[in-house]
Amino acid sequence: NAYLWALVYEIAAALGLTGEEIYREAVRSAGKQDVVLARNDSVDSFLRGWCEKGIGYMAETEDSGRDGYTLVHLYYGSSCYDTAEMARLIDCVMQDARALDIEVRPQEEIDSMLKEWEAREARKNKGA
Repeated sequence: NAYLWALVYEIAAALGLTGEEIYREAVRSAGKQDVVLARNDSVDSFLRGWCEKGIGYMAETEDSGRDGYTLVHLYYGSSCYDTAEMARLIDCVMQDARALDIEVRPQEEIDSMLKEWEAREARKNKGA
């Protein structure tokens, strides 16, 4: 996660954007997401609660085509990602960095970081 954010900030600096903007776009493009059908009268409070969870927790709505209901696209922050989800997100950010001629770490080093992430997540889940 630290390497992800380091790249995010380098990309943001190169593009004149904030790290948050870059991170959120990466989460939209390659992050973990769900789609739920919500009653129209509960959408606003649901969105408020969801988006308060963290920077990567975002939601977008669209017409469901069903009277009284809205489709809600939910995006998750990377702190809850498993190894495969994190790998996909890092790969997305690395591609963006390469396109801007920002140096990225070798794949072997990324794989090592992901193994460490997986081990840390396993320890955390074991204690839960």
